[in-house]
Amino acid sequence: MRIPLLFLLPLLAACPPQESPDTGKDSGLPSPLSYVRDVEWIVEGRCTDRCHRDESHGGLNLVHGYANLVGVPSTQVPSMNRVEAGSSEASYLWRKLEGTQVEVGGTGLPMGVDVYPEHKALIRDWIDRGADP
Repeated sequence: MRIPLLFLLPLLAACPPQESPDTGKDSGLPSPLSYVRDVEWIVEGRCTDRCHRDESHGGLNLVHGYANLVGVPSTQVPSMNRVEAGSSEASYLWRKLEGTQVEVGGTGLPMGVDVYPEHKALIRDWIDRGADP
């Protein structure tokens, strides 16, 4: 026996919407974001694969990315952490991705040229949501 779709519509409309967990951020992404699950593949494909396999590029080895990013001072701007958990604007990595590192005293070419906008948005959201491992 098949139930016509039109018959089901009122029933579906009466269902309350599912609420997402409160993450403190409104980016439309499910919470929480994780470095290993959500960010590491971008870093490996865009950063580690090209330059940051050892300390020869800005002292940043991303082979063990999380441990060398979160809460670690930038070598170019030691007053800023590479990733400041909870604040992309206070994170030197985000400044490099956006190409605004010169505004905070940084140097070098902006690395964000090679990172897709949706990948940058995911990294920004990961940082802003606390930069979980």
